[in-house]
Formats: sequence, C-alpha cells, structure tokens
Amino acid sequence: MAAAGRGRGPGAAPLVLAAHARHRGELVGDPRLQAWQRRGWTLRREVTAKVLLPVAWSPLQEVDLAAAPVAAETDSPSLYLHDTGWPFPGKLEEYVAALGSIFYPQTRRARMISVAACWTVAPGTGRHHEVVLLQKIEDWTQFSRLLTQGEPPTRPGGWIASAS
Repeated sequence: MAAAGRGRGPGAAPLVLAAHARHRGELVGDPRLQAWQRRGWTLRREVTAKVLLPVAWSPLQEVDLAAAPVAAETDSPSLYLHDTGWPFPGKLEEYVAALGSIFYPQTRRARMISVAACWTVAPGTGRHHEVVLLQKIEDWTQFSRLLTQGEPPTRPGGWIASAS
C-alpha cells in the first residue's frame, strides 16, 4: 500500500453516517461538531466524490441502513485506520488479489490490525482507480511499536516484497 507506514498519507477522510434524519439533526446541532467542522474547512483543499464497491474477499459486503444497530461487542472504544492504495495503471486486479491472498491473511496471523472492509472505486467515480482499506486496531502494543520503531525490514514472502 502507498501508506503502509512509509511516511505521511495524503490527508484525512472523515466519514459520518447517520441513517435517520433525527440523528443528522443531532450531529449538526452539536457545538463540538460545529467547532470541528469550522476547523476542518480551513484545512480543506479539494473534494472528490466516489462510489466504493466491496472486493470479493472483503469481510464487509453490504450495509443495511434500515437494520437496528447491533450492540457493541466490547465496552472499549475502537479506532479504525483508513488506508488508500493507488496501484500502477492496469494493475488494480493484481493489487486487490495480492491484498486478499497475502496482506489479509498476514493481518489475521499477526492480529495487530484486522481488515474490516476493502473496497475499490467504482468506474467513473473518484479521481482514478484506487483501493480503500478500513482496518481496526486490535493490539495497541504492537501498533504503538510500529508507529515508534517503523516496519521491520522486508522479508521474502512479506506483503511489500510480494506486491512489488
């Protein structure tokens, strides 16, 4: 991935999904959100609309916005990472296949993060072909080590070496 711990990513992608109008009204009227939104607008450079389609191996295939919310599995708050990868032109399918056959199984073995979803941008939307990963941090000790010490050297068969 382009932002696999190798420097600053291109920016943040905040997403708020409120299925019912009454919840959107509560969000819009919240002074904390208003302050955050005012600050966010000062940093905003461009907006590109895109439609995301789940890849075949993505754990999340569809979202039922009409369904009642599921009770949380834990009392601890969760943090998710948003990663965007831009494969070389003509290599989107190979890139998605490598994520599914190499990266996804590695995350399941390491248990530092878990892949919650993986999408590609629908044709005709967004700026160009890209892959979007939503990953949940599962092990804060391992993740903190990654942030402070960086990635270990690439090994044969590892994600970065295999995807190159």
